[in-house]
Amino acid sequence: MTLRPDYIERLKNLEGLSFNNFLIKDKRIHYINTNSLGNLYENLTQIDFITLYPNLLIGLFESGLIDEKWKDDIGRVKWFLNNRKELKRLQSDEYQKWKVHCNSLYIKIKSPYVVEYMNLFYSDLLDKYGDKIIYIDVDLLIINLKKVEFQTKYQIEELNDFNYDTTFINYFYAEELKKYIKQDEFGEITTSGFREPKKANLEALIKREIRRRKLDNLGI
Repeated sequence: MTLRPDYIERLKNLEGLSFNNFLIKDKRIHYINTNSLGNLYENLTQIDFITLYPNLLIGLFESGLIDEKWKDDIGRVKWFLNNRKELKRLQSDEYQKWKVHCNSLYIKIKSPYVVEYMNLFYSDLLDKYGDKIIYIDVDLLIINLKKVEFQTKYQIEELNDFNYDTTFINYFYAEELKKYIKQDEFGEITTSGFREPKKANLEALIKREIRRRKLDNLGI
């Protein structure tokens, strides 16, 4: 992952930063399009950024924004990311130990620049693509683009600096951040933030709405 030089320069000019992992609601790393609340969307693209925080920490360290005292920890994380496939093949618990170290580094270092970098990235993305952006939750991004549009028509070059996986969503319904239901392109329904019995009721409503829309498209 390559960090953008213009973002690094903007980060260096920020003053009075402090780390607080629980008071970042004003940052655009958590975002839901207000027009999408309570609406059922069809044919969306989901982006999942891979090992986002570890890669950001490495990039920030190499840019001089993280203290040299973390050099050994950063080095170990770099080694793990470069060798994790081989470690995963071993019949031992080594992979899990390295993974825990890698995932814990963000809280250990407590660099506010991680959130600030992604805030810059998502702010620019929202300014450029507007209502095409439906949902953001740190390393998850949902865009109102159909599969073919994302693959051919739209070239979201801003994503090229990241490692990410792409999946496609048939239907997506959100009431608020971290409270949504979605059906993937294979028909599997997953939910977040809803408790029974509301979860079951919403799943049933969405299934009925999906059937209704299909019938409408067939002209029945």
